[in-house]
Amino acid sequence: MNDTLVQGKTVTLHRQYSFVEEANKDPEVKEYFNMAYISVGSYSKTAGGPSASGMSRIEEQAIMPEITGIYPADGRKEFADSTNKYFKNLNTKIPPEGLKLEIGLDNPSIPVGFINKLENGQWDTDGPINMPLNASQYIRWRHALSHPLCAPDRDTADKYQHIKFFIQDEAAIVKATTALNKLEDIARKEYFKIIEDQSLVVQVLTLLGVPDARKLDVATAELSLKGYSTIDESISEDINEKKLRKFKEVSTDKELAVKYDIMQFISVGIFEQVGTRVLIKESGEQIGVNIKETAKWMQDKSNVQLIGAFKAQLEEFGGSKMESV
Repeated sequence: MNDTLVQGKTVTLHRQYSFVEEANKDPEVKEYFNMAYISVGSYSKTAGGPSASGMSRIEEQAIMPEITGIYPADGRKEFADSTNKYFKNLNTKIPPEGLKLEIGLDNPSIPVGFINKLENGQWDTDGPINMPLNASQYIRWRHALSHPLCAPDRDTADKYQHIKFFIQDEAAIVKATTALNKLEDIARKEYFKIIEDQSLVVQVLTLLGVPDARKLDVATAELSLKGYSTIDESISEDINEKKLRKFKEVSTDKELAVKYDIMQFISVGIFEQVGTRVLIKESGEQIGVNIKETAKWMQDKSNVQLIGAFKAQLEEFGGSKMESV
């Protein structure tokens, strides 16, 4: 955990009321909304994947044996199955006043998990473990923190209509437990921005290398985007880091629309990509040694007429509307 957490630390998991619910002053209606059964349920980070825990592998290995009674030493599959079953059935009900959760640690100056390493560099799973003060409540917090319908704070929740829950931390210290989790938090914030605009979803997925991204239905596209912006526990931390950094790089790129148009031109054969170089296919003229340089060519006002002709060709080929011109 980060060193700002202290023993006995609590956060509150709240419902995010809609505008209609907030505006309605009728006591009976208010009571109805308050009595409604609202809970943070299970979710998966990939289509058909296991139920997500929101925790790192180390957290799962340290905490889940206390909850399920199944240890990693009992077998990788047995441990994974028991963890998946637990989170598949996890349902955290949120009362109207919010749900307080204890997230403090035995030793708040170090992360949750195994404390000692063996000579081979692996964690000593038989050695001492830094545990949460309340394991079940800590798990519910970590599970909610990564939930696609839960925001890390009230300000973020107020910005997006699809958010159903948010976490309130009076000390404003709800942070990720590792550098990788921090990177995921950044990616998730970008994800929430992007899914408000379906054209952005298509652009980002295309630049991430998803084929025929514009042909995906909305639900599939958003699920795919979510996969790129969240940690996948089935792959290594290094691969997760590369994936999240790539997502951050693409989603925050100021030239995203231009680069998307370049990819459209390439997909229909107006441009040709040879290695990293980009050429006009018909003439063989090189217009950039890479996509970045090609984007500069696209934004050069002296090329407006030529790009207009390419745009007309794109429409003939059935390409989508150009985003940058």
